[in-house]
Amino acid sequence: MSSVLTGGMSGARRLRLRLLSSVWLVAAVVAMGAGPRLAVAAPAAQVSSTAAPTASLSCPSTVTSGALVPVTISGNGKFAVDARAGFWPATSPNTDFSPNADGSHVLVGTIPDSGSASLLWQAPTVDSAQLVYIFANDMNGNTPGECDVTVQPGGAANPTAPPATAPVPATSVSTAPPPPPPTAPPAPPVQAVAPPPTVLPATPLATPAPTPTPAATPIPAATPAPTVAATPLAIGGPFAVINPTAAPTPTPTPALPPTPAPSDNENGRVAAIIGPAGGQLRNPRGATLTIPAGALAAPAMVEIAPVPDPSLPVAPNVDLIPGSGFDITLRAAGGTAVPKPLHPVTLRLALTSQQWRRGATIYWINGTALDPVPGTDLDQTGATATLTHFSRFVAGVPTPATSASRDLFIWLVLAIAGLAALAFAGAVVASLGRRR
Repeated sequence: MSSVLTGGMSGARRLRLRLLSSVWLVAAVVAMGAGPRLAVAAPAAQVSSTAAPTASLSCPSTVTSGALVPVTISGNGKFAVDARAGFWPATSPNTDFSPNADGSHVLVGTIPDSGSASLLWQAPTVDSAQLVYIFANDMNGNTPGECDVTVQPGGAANPTAPPATAPVPATSVSTAPPPPPPTAPPAPPVQAVAPPPTVLPATPLATPAPTPTPAATPIPAATPAPTVAATPLAIGGPFAVINPTAAPTPTPTPALPPTPAPSDNENGRVAAIIGPAGGQLRNPRGATLTIPAGALAAPAMVEIAPVPDPSLPVAPNVDLIPGSGFDITLRAAGGTAVPKPLHPVTLRLALTSQQWRRGATIYWINGTALDPVPGTDLDQTGATATLTHFSRFVAGVPTPATSASRDLFIWLVLAIAGLAALAFAGAVVASLGRRR
């Protein structure tokens, strides 16, 4: 059995998302102006009034290398079904779910009113067992459904299996002329669909085939139907394939930076799913996280949330810049926190003209301490640093150590002056007493 994850959300949160979606749509209509674009905003508003999208995926737990695998998506709404390996052939039933299917690893479509859609996934060709994840992502970057499939090595075709469909009409195979006399030259070759072409002589002598298949037999008077290779399906029975040539591996689509999901509340939090191909997530309040390719072993939910200034620790040797604190967190598909990347990532904190200060650097909050991030680069618009772990970060300016020493020196001078004044006053009083 495959693992199936479903998603849902509470009524209060759903109402809040609807309100946010409606406000966004009104702003988008005002910004874009009248014309054809108004026709785009209207359907979006209608979608926000329907039930929140939910989905679950069902797929076999183990399949054979290169096999066509049935996958079922259930729920409602529009989703992008993303296979981390293999691809979705641009044929039915995939084109029924996603009319724009292009044979890549992603299908984008809407679950029909029946509540489920059947898909066909082409498993990758592997030399050893490989675990492949398939995700169902909604248009907000959430992942309510996923499943995993173990792809085992082995041939995807079984040439000896009986065909599952009716024989192909003889008109689809080139025929040879009537057998000539024994002394005539060899007859033209007969081209079969499944195996490579083999030229057979007109004499009853058998000629070994160039492939590992058994030697060919003399051509009978009637033209035989072509051999049909069969590819087994996990749902039972062979699936006929007229052309046994392996499907070409699709050219991988370059990964685009993920689009941040809308804030789920008013605290400015943004989130997006970023996988091993890398990507970038930007918080409009001034933080941008860039994850290079290979920094993550598997897709993870990346979140950037601003931290209120009162929630930041106070240190005597650091002057914090207001409005520059952010929490950077990553969670794997099962909700487990990802503490650090496989390779360093880049964090940039944008600083306005009112925030910018000479000597500003990025600090990570270690409990109640502020530890500077080594190698912070400061320019005219912000500070950039390389991170090796995920935590809470803030920009600040180190306080010069000489200021504390200078304050201590001033207090010492004042204390000595006070003592001298007291001694002088005492001497004056004693002198007046002796005169009397």
